[in-house]
Amino acid sequence: MIARPSGKMIAVAKYPDSTKASLEQRLAARARDRWPQIASLQIRHRGVFSYIDATLTDATALKLCRLRYEAPRVSWRLQLLGPASGSGWV
Repeated sequence: MIARPSGKMIAVAKYPDSTKASLEQRLAARARDRWPQIASLQIRHRGVFSYIDATLTDATALKLCRLRYEAPRVSWRLQLLGPASGSGWV
């Protein structure tokens, strides 16, 4: 449960382990096929969010995006890191 600004509590979608594993496999395959400069992906799952970072072949670390899991349909909402701030999600 999370609180809205109005004070109402709402249920947060359950994030199945099978969906997490599927996401990780799909992202790794896409990175291998499309972005050879990515040496590895780091994917962290927190609540309904997945944070995707990449390490490039020159050891540069990049924060790529945050995905929000939306149930009951398996869909994702993409949120990119703000390039100017380097620390906040837009």
